[in-house]
Amino acid sequence: MPTLARVREAAERVQCASNLRQIGCALIDYGDDHRDRLPSLEVVQTSDLTVSPKFAEAMALTNQQGAGADGLGRLLLGPTSGSYLSTPAVLYCPCHRGDHPFERYERALMKVGPREPGKAIYCNYHYRGTFDPVTRRHLPRPLAPDTILVVDGLRTRSDFSHVDGTNRLKADCSVDWYADTANAIYRALPVVPPIDAPPDLFSELWKLIDSGGRPRDDS
Repeated sequence: MPTLARVREAAERVQCASNLRQIGCALIDYGDDHRDRLPSLEVVQTSDLTVSPKFAEAMALTNQQGAGADGLGRLLLGPTSGSYLSTPAVLYCPCHRGDHPFERYERALMKVGPREPGKAIYCNYHYRGTFDPVTRRHLPRPLAPDTILVVDGLRTRSDFSHVDGTNRLKADCSVDWYADTANAIYRALPVVPPIDAPPDLFSELWKLIDSGGRPRDDS
């Protein structure tokens, strides 16, 4: 049974990487239609009157009221076919065991059923956005090919689907696996969605994800 579980996990990780490549192609198509601009994230005004994206909510496909598209959700609003993606299911990882499976939102995403009133729709991937959580500046244009744009969900521990690592989508549409054998990313995530995420949490998480090597085990 453990062997079968590992085989299934490996197959699901491959499917997750395929999802990310399709998201990468959709981001390129979106940029072609929007003067090389990537989809933006909803912003919030902080206590010091500066404006910052909601980095903790970068899994959301809609704004927090569930009304308008946000982040990767903008890929579902193509100019002709109605979407830059072949199906909304691409935005959902087969390894996800948390609160946001595709089945929860399928009818709303396929526009054949109602949305949960006043609630955001979430996918299983975390989008970096156009305002870098590390530098606190807008990402440069053109992007460096190795800029990491999308990874596993980082909203809570249950959203980090693979636990011991994450697939990483880069700006050149390539995908690689980042091994986190120390579970450093997982352990840094909140157990429940934060009302106000610590200001440096996502800066440190993205630094870790960007580092390219394996995290050091501090335990």
